[in-house]
Amino acid sequence: MKNKVDKLYGKKIRKVQDLIKLKTDFEMVTPINKSGFGTIRFEDIRLKKNIHICAIFDKKLNITFYDKNVSFISDDSDTNLFVIKKNEDCYGVVDALGNLILPCVYKDITLDTEGDKEPDENTPIHVITKDKQHMLFNRKGQILGEPHQYIESICINDMFKFRDEDCCGTLDRNGQVTREFPYCRLKLVFEDERVKYFIVENKNLSQGLIGLNGKVLIEIKKYRRVNYLGNDKFLVVDLKESSKIVNFHKLFKSSRSKK
Repeated sequence: MKNKVDKLYGKKIRKVQDLIKLKTDFEMVTPINKSGFGTIRFEDIRLKKNIHICAIFDKKLNITFYDKNVSFISDDSDTNLFVIKKNEDCYGVVDALGNLILPCVYKDITLDTEGDKEPDENTPIHVITKDKQHMLFNRKGQILGEPHQYIESICINDMFKFRDEDCCGTLDRNGQVTREFPYCRLKLVFEDERVKYFIVENKNLSQGLIGLNGKVLIEIKKYRRVNYLGNDKFLVVDLKESSKIVNFHKLFKSSRSKK
């Protein structure tokens, strides 16, 4: 595919060197990433108003995307997708050749939703709309699942946390609901870097504990706080502010021995 060419004040922009010939102030240069592309953000100092312009370039310093109306471009992507910004709080996504994946109509977009994991072609895109709905898209720009009031932007152990008015739970990487609880908040509890429990909270700020299989382990109506100590031990505080330690390691060991 031929590079897309634009003109700035009558000058054709085909290579990074063409930008250097212009009287520009380079504000941010991101080196070539693992997909073979880098980004440049610069300001034309000849103009009275501050005009920020962005471009994408390849290994041969060819400009593959350039738009005078794009004032921001992401610099944290190791894939061939980039978040761009037009006007105020209008974000979208393009690929390295400038093909539009998501239009610039969103309040916020997160490409790297895998946390410490490197993104791949199946990594969902997290989007917040103007009316504050949270959505997931695949990297072709197709919506995954349903919108929610809130979706955690980072996928942990192949699950996203979500929250709606009367429920919370987890989604898989395809945006499908895998667990749903009739509570307002959800916290993941880890053991050996894997999710093992869910601490849930109701509107009265009481907390309880649920296992991965959905079984209620600590009744939510009885306790004000549930704190994880490690090694399957929890410090719980009841509604009268009395504290005790619950050891699920012993309970699980006892139930296995009975079998």
